[in-house]
Parts: sequence; structure tokens; C-alpha cells
Amino acid sequence: MKKNILKNAYNYLKSIFIGMSITLKYFLHPKEVITMQYPDEKWEMPPRYRGFHSVAFEGKEACVGCLQCQKICTEHSIFISTSMGSDNKRKIHEFFVNLGTCSFCGNCQDVCPTKAIKLGGEYEGAVLEKNLLMLDKKKLQRSAIPERKDGND
Repeated sequence: MKKNILKNAYNYLKSIFIGMSITLKYFLHPKEVITMQYPDEKWEMPPRYRGFHSVAFEGKEACVGCLQCQKICTEHSIFISTSMGSDNKRKIHEFFVNLGTCSFCGNCQDVCPTKAIKLGGEYEGAVLEKNLLMLDKKKLQRSAIPERKDGND
């Protein structure tokens, strides 16, 4: 029993010594610091990272209001209100994405026929009120690739 207590005390002190030696090493050689100094430095997200949504409502990649993203969303995080215009094209009145329920799966981006909805590289989404997680048409809007005048795409 006494041998077991001594062994545990030895392992305890050994682990503290190892941890403190690592801390001392980084304290004496600050160029080797592995902690990022957030918010001055920010992570660069990989190309396939799925962050906050953005939607193009004008230009080549404009949303046509087909509602495919709303239909495929398993969390029902996307709500779109459309009506048929006089030119037989859908007009988008409301477009909402609820980031509070979204799982950022990317299905909405994959199913969009015009590639109007994209998941970007933004990741700072901490808010104090839940209603700020609801993005409307104005907050979602991004510029799209403009259409070429010569007709060649």
C-alpha cells in the first residue's frame, strides 16, 4: 500500500515537472509561441470551410427563387417568399437564413442551380441575442459575377 502511494506521488510530481518545463520553454523562447493572438491574428480558413451564408441577388449568379435550398434544408433554416412577376420570373420578397438552427452542411450550396448561395469563410458568430442569428436579404447580399456583354460565358 505504501509503495502504491509513493508511486502515485512520483507520477504526480513528474507530470507537474514536465508541464512546467514546457511552460518555461515557451516563456524563455517567445518566438516559438503556438498560441494565436486573437483578435489581432485570425485563423485562415481552408478553402472547403463552410461558414456563414451569402446570396447573390443580381448578376450572373443571381438567385432565381427556385426554392431548392429551402426544400433541401433538413433543419428548416432557410425561408424564402417569392411571387411570380409580370415577366414570368420569380421575384424574391423575403430571404432568411437562421444561423441558430443551421448545421452548415452545405446542401443548400450544392443544390442551387445558379450557385447564388455560398457558404463563406466567416466564423465569428458569437452574439448576445438570438434574433441576431437570423440573416435577412440585406445581410445575406453579396455581389455576384457580372454578366458578360458579348454573350460568351
